[in-house]
Amino acid sequence: FVAFSVARYGPAWASFPPPPGELQVRLSAWNIHAGSDAGDRVLNGVATSQADVFAFSELEAASVNAISADARGYGYSALPSDPETVDVGILSRYPIIESDAGRWLARVVVAPPSTRPLVIYAVHAPLARFVEINGLRIGVDLTVRDAVVSAMRARIDYDIAQGRTVVVMGDLNSTERERGYAEMAAGLRDSHLEAGTGPGLTWRPTSVIPVGLLRIDYIFSTPDMSPTSSTVDCSLPSDHCRVDATLTIMGAP
Repeated sequence: FVAFSVARYGPAWASFPPPPGELQVRLSAWNIHAGSDAGDRVLNGVATSQADVFAFSELEAASVNAISADARGYGYSALPSDPETVDVGILSRYPIIESDAGRWLARVVVAPPSTRPLVIYAVHAPLARFVEINGLRIGVDLTVRDAVVSAMRARIDYDIAQGRTVVVMGDLNSTERERGYAEMAAGLRDSHLEAGTGPGLTWRPTSVIPVGLLRIDYIFSTPDMSPTSSTVDCSLPSDHCRVDATLTIMGAP
């Protein structure tokens, strides 16, 4: 009986390290909504996340200064070089070995333990523009937004062509039914579609509304990362809910 019990239940009593080259990476993506109290709000969003890598949209002077002064345990960052401009940025618990933060897109290469480096993109596509005649809105112009998404995707595709493991996080200002999403998602894994529950809606006109109304914030990855969870946190003070996901990177370095 003892031998049977050990053989049958023993594996559940012990925990073993993950196989070489396998690592779970926790990620958060959040458009903090530039404006009043941005410094306090961004620190609140960071403090309530368990992410190893955190991607932001709509950073500005107050939020950049707040993060720089109190990174809440994150030892590495890629933040806008011009904090007066609303922009994107990244915090990481993993060492950053390459970084480039600019308007609409920030790119870092991080070095997590026990596996190969990861290329992380924080993205924020511009809003569509209303078409007006004599002050009357008659349509929506998506030209600028889609051109920016295409430029982002070209840069991402270069990393993919080099065989790198890539994660793309952020606000596309595009629903799943639009060209911007289709172009960015092509060939990538959408964490919410693979590992989330419910509609995963992330945008609302105001944080007074406790749920999202549209899904325009995403976490994508190359096929060598397997999404294992994806949730949306709408408790934060922003017009966007935060997207949190866990991905497992497979394969030897």
